[in-house]
Amino acid sequence: MKKQREISVFSISFIDVFCCALGAMILIFVINSQHLNSTVNTTVEKYRQKAAEAKTERNLARKSREDAQKARDMANEARNIAEYAEKEALHSKFLAEQSRRKALEKAHAAEQALQQAEASKNQAQVAMEKLKKAQMRSQIVNQDLQRKNKLLEEKNNALEAITQQKEITNKELQKLMAQYTKLQALYDVSQKARDELRENATEVASKNKELQQKVEDINDQKLVAQKQLDEINAVSEKIEQQNKSLIDRLTSKEKQLKSIEEQIQKREQEIKEKEDAIETLEKTLQKKGDKSLFGIKLKYKRIVFLLDKSGSIIANHWKKVIIDTCGEVLQHCDVEEFSVIAFSSTMRFYPSKKGLMAAGDDLNKNRAMFWLKKKLRFGGSTYVHEALKIAYEDYGNLDAIFLLTDGLPYAPKKSSADLQKEILDYIRKKQEKGSKTRIITIAIGYPPTEDGNKEKTAYSDIYKYLHTLSDLTNGQYVGR
Repeated sequence: MKKQREISVFSISFIDVFCCALGAMILIFVINSQHLNSTVNTTVEKYRQKAAEAKTERNLARKSREDAQKARDMANEARNIAEYAEKEALHSKFLAEQSRRKALEKAHAAEQALQQAEASKNQAQVAMEKLKKAQMRSQIVNQDLQRKNKLLEEKNNALEAITQQKEITNKELQKLMAQYTKLQALYDVSQKARDELRENATEVASKNKELQQKVEDINDQKLVAQKQLDEINAVSEKIEQQNKSLIDRLTSKEKQLKSIEEQIQKREQEIKEKEDAIETLEKTLQKKGDKSLFGIKLKYKRIVFLLDKSGSIIANHWKKVIIDTCGEVLQHCDVEEFSVIAFSSTMRFYPSKKGLMAAGDDLNKNRAMFWLKKKLRFGGSTYVHEALKIAYEDYGNLDAIFLLTDGLPYAPKKSSADLQKEILDYIRKKQEKGSKTRIITIAIGYPPTEDGNKEKTAYSDIYKYLHTLSDLTNGQYVGR
């Protein structure tokens, strides 16, 4: 903003000049006529109005500048408050109560800002009172000018007495004309100052308009902050209700968990014996340290795995054991082609079509293990007789068949003993026809025992059957 130049209108030198000018005007009036006197009076009145207008504009400009600065400070403070309130509104449930208190503090700060605005308004009123006092002083100056005019009239009467002194009058007239010229120059300067004041007034009006817009923006931000405060209060109440509901639900869940823990403890007690059996089997597997697995020679051209996926595997928690055992054999086996038949009441194959073989590289071995672990579903009965027939009839000449099972063969309307005899007769006929396929049986489950435990004793029949099957083909049994 252009720096405002202060003009002292009612200085002593200016009044002296002004009085001289008035004297000149009166002398001209005496010499030239009533028209000159009227011109002098008009000029005096114009200068008086210009002085009053200049003073008023200067006061208005000063007041507008002060109000603008205050409004800017208030706008900055309100904007900071609004931004801070917006950040606080994003806090989580844990800070909801603190956010509400801080929002209240911001509202209090906004009220303080309004109070400051009210104080600014009061200051404006004080300035208006000062302006009124200045106007009163201007009236006093006008009265003083009237008094001086009266004195000038008396001087005019005196001048009439000396009108005959022509030469003196002419000299005085020349002096007065010179003073008039100076007065005219001062008038030009005053006019220029007035133009500058008008430009400043226009700029101040523009700034005031901008400040008014900022005040409206501050009011809008205050409304938004108040709305956010209301939303925070609503969220806080909702969170309190949710906390109460969660406490009730947690109490109920604790009771349920207590009941479930009791059931889990009972279940853990039931499966502890089965876990002990798994540990026994794993220790047995780890004791074998040669390059063959469990004493089985692991170099074949074509092999098929018969993996039991019946429901008893799941019921007895043998799923991980049977899959890991198959994986151990497969990973340590130097083989050209292999296939997996997962059998129960239904058959599943890897590769996906019956009779296909997969190359014995690491990629296919890893794919087979992924299929066993992620895609194979367990359930059904132990249709081992069906799986053996598929391996012999659909896969051609095989070097070995790996049979992993935890139970005796099963079929509707047939006893287990009849099925065992049927399978052994079928294998003998294949051997007589020149089959060189070896059957390696891997038992999954409890080892045979004579300690009187009926469940474990029942499994001894499985081991005897698997031993007979492997011996018949010059294969090998793995279990104990």
